[in-house]
Amino acid sequence: TVPIGISNGHVSSSMVIASGRVAEGGNISVSLASGLKKATGFGHLSATSGSGTWRGALCSGTWTASRE
Repeated sequence: TVPIGISNGHVSSSMVIASGRVAEGGNISVSLASGLKKATGFGHLSATSGSGTWRGALCSGTWTASRE
């Protein structure tokens, strides 16, 4: 689990290096890095939740999000 913050459409995190953007319609693209490990993710956010896919160098999967 990696906490991600979104403020004014921009993605940030205190645990990893995060960059990305949420479009007005809710589509999100994000890049995460921690040391040599890197991953990119894409998906969609609604007002209360979200989901999508992510891909790293040797693995991939899905992600889910909930608003706190």
